[in-house]
Amino acid sequence: MGESSVPRRLPAVLVPVEGESFASWLSRAAADWQLAPGEAALALGLECRPGVVVRPLLFGVTLSRRSLRRAGAATGLGARDLHAMQLARYAGTALELAGLDRPASEPSLAVLGHQEWALFTASRACPKCLAERPVWPLWWRLGIAAVCPVHHVLLVDVCRRCRTRLGQGYNGHPRGLPSRRPEMDLSRCNNRRPAGRQRKAGLCDQKLAALPATPVPAALAALQQRVLDIADGQTEPRVAGRTVPAAEFFAALRFTTAVARLVATDDDLAACSFLPDEAAEAFTAEQHARQRATRGGVGTQMGAVPPAAANAAAALALTEPVLLGPGRRSGSDLLSEWIGRAVARRRTPGKGDPLRAVPRPACLEPLVRAAAPPATRVAGASPPAPLPWSPSPQTICPTSWTPTTTPTCWHPTCRVRPRPAGAVSPPCAWPASWAPRAGSRPPATWPWTRSRPPERPTPWSSGSPTPTRSGTAPNGSPGGTTAAASSTTVPAAGPWPR
Repeated sequence: MGESSVPRRLPAVLVPVEGESFASWLSRAAADWQLAPGEAALALGLECRPGVVVRPLLFGVTLSRRSLRRAGAATGLGARDLHAMQLARYAGTALELAGLDRPASEPSLAVLGHQEWALFTASRACPKCLAERPVWPLWWRLGIAAVCPVHHVLLVDVCRRCRTRLGQGYNGHPRGLPSRRPEMDLSRCNNRRPAGRQRKAGLCDQKLAALPATPVPAALAALQQRVLDIADGQTEPRVAGRTVPAAEFFAALRFTTAVARLVATDDDLAACSFLPDEAAEAFTAEQHARQRATRGGVGTQMGAVPPAAANAAAALALTEPVLLGPGRRSGSDLLSEWIGRAVARRRTPGKGDPLRAVPRPACLEPLVRAAAPPATRVAGASPPAPLPWSPSPQTICPTSWTPTTTPTCWHPTCRVRPRPAGAVSPPCAWPASWAPRAGSRPPATWPWTRSRPPERPTPWSSGSPTPTRSGTAPNGSPGGTTAAASSTTVPAAGPWPR
């Protein structure tokens, strides 16, 4: 088919169901035309990547202008109807998909899959919904899809027979469409599985209605519906008692989930009375897997999409008091407690800040800033305390100092300015790492002075006179700074190094 050619008008076209995904509609239309889904995609004139497997560009995510024009001419459906079946429908609310309307942006879909909460190459499903009719709603492909609001069950992610995510098509080629077997039973999995030891390559024949589903309380199903209404633009979201845009709400949902993944405890999970045990166990297992991980990756990122519907249910239940709570006070208290735990973890030596890569929404900025102190440049470091002027048992400035003189310290890191006469504090503190070790000999030259310092009792000599803590030497003469003096003045605050 040429660049400017348009496919012929198909004789009969199924009308899409409200909220149906493009992959679901294409499978139903292909079955009605007695074609394989791959052949139906070619009949619609969709742009595909070159190869044996039919792989439409950005299949189910968005349609390029050329694919939109060709599909509209072949089916008679309007651009609005075709766009409503793509994930781009949630752009600006639950997802951020700017710049994906060009075919050249296809390689960036893998990177986008690590940033946005969506299933770009698969789908979750409700077995009870599919038992009624073979229609896959579009919202099942969102990362927040966890519970069916109609049947009050957890969604299913993986086929128990082929061990592949539902709706993935070819096992080794996501977004690939079967094109070899026209006859397809829409009530089955239909994932293309490779050949095994005791089976041939073919389509998975698992009955979707027979997949097990975990029941959930009605409160969790109602929470799922509230989040979906925000994603569809039917409800204005409120975070901490304040109305915010839908995009900012979902940014707050991702950030709060990241904080919960880092510091949430079993008590926090137990406080969610409507959270099923399967979801709580999945969330705990995900936490332990991140703690045991020795290498980084997508699975260890705090802002990654929930790997399963049970994890998404736990994320919704944990963040509900912060984002959808009745008042600002309850949400701020819980978030402040979590942020305090995260800061304590960041202060632990050897621990970094896993939340650094997670974007912080503006609506939560006041709450986070009030609960978290400014981050330090070194992981595990505490806020610096002012250095005392008095020398410690391990730090003493080797320069001559008396209360009536103003010497200059030539230490390369000393920041002391000349002090006026009468100062009663030593000019600087000698770094502990430069303290002499017992049994070693003093160097011939001193890096912090221009000349050799006066003789003074040191750990290397055993017969030197004992220094005094006053301003005079042991023989009664006033302490001086000449090299002939047998002892020099020692500041009153702090003993000699031992």
